[in-house]
Amino acid sequence: MRAKCEGLKTSVRQLCEQIEEVDAAQQAAQRSLDQSLNGAESAAGGVIACTHCAADVVSRFLSTGS
Repeated sequence: MRAKCEGLKTSVRQLCEQIEEVDAAQQAAQRSLDQSLNGAESAAGGVIACTHCAADVVSRFLSTGS
């Protein structure tokens, strides 16, 4: 029983480490995306507008993506 409990503890620790790694990667990807969108908006001179409806694409994307 004790060995089984230790095995479960080890498995839980490993899962927690994997979750932390995936979470860190997701946060880094989100930061990179945000920086890219901000850079594209700056390069475009302010607002990147949809050619069909003239909506601010970056602001709309960021408001729905959060």
